[in-house]
Amino acid sequence: PLARELSRRLDLLGTQAVEIVALVSGGPAARAGLAPGDLIVAVNDRIVTCVDDIHRLLNRLETERSVELTIIRNGKQLKREVLPD
Repeated sequence: PLARELSRRLDLLGTQAVEIVALVSGGPAARAGLAPGDLIVAVNDRIVTCVDDIHRLLNRLETERSVELTIIRNGKQLKREVLPD
């Protein structure tokens, strides 16, 4: 769950996020600048509240297409483009 104050301050529509706990060194997420502790709140502007949401959205995409993740890091909202291998 996201802190209510954070959700309000960043004007987020969702109240849940998916925390990144580990990355594959040199993998697509690491190359995109994601880091453990980042909170994913959207994939291609679609709100995500659990890992299943992310899996469902990624399964619908073409494998060579990039994905834009909206993350929260240190209380700030950022966007990162992840390019597949």
